[in-house]
Amino acid sequence: MDDLRTDRLTLRPVSPADHEPLLALMSWPEVARMTGSWPIPADRDFALERCQRIDPARGFVFGLWRGSEMVGQMGILEGEIGYAVAPPHWGQGYATEAAQVLLDRAFATYGWGEVVGGVWLDNPASMRVLQKLGFENRPDTVGFCKARGETLLSRRFALTRARYDSLRIGAA
Repeated sequence: MDDLRTDRLTLRPVSPADHEPLLALMSWPEVARMTGSWPIPADRDFALERCQRIDPARGFVFGLWRGSEMVGQMGILEGEIGYAVAPPHWGQGYATEAAQVLLDRAFATYGWGEVVGGVWLDNPASMRVLQKLGFENRPDTVGFCKARGETLLSRRFALTRARYDSLRIGAA
């Protein structure tokens, strides 16, 4: 899978060479606690596992790079989007910018009728990212957060292919 570019970012498929930058990203407790699967403290072996190439039939995961710095990671696997951005880069629009490119790739590549995403209720910034992209609310669910060691309520969102197409046409 090729690198992708936005005006400010290079999106590069993750590889084992990204192990240390990913570990650094996920070592921010405020980042790990917003995921479902990362432990606190971040685990080196888990980071290496997360840097393995993904079966392209399942989707993709990219590191978000600004120059030589990994500012985040984002993927769409089996129709579900997930992302993390380092706190020094919060509020700069990187997640929205990268997601637009990855949604373009996902809908052009896969036959998914929708892409979904879940956000813990105490993460309004991530909710705003999905809403800006055109995702619509779905019923809340619960999920286990490994970093917090507890089950939490998750706000669910979905972007259907039809809505995505209509938004892209309206943007042209």
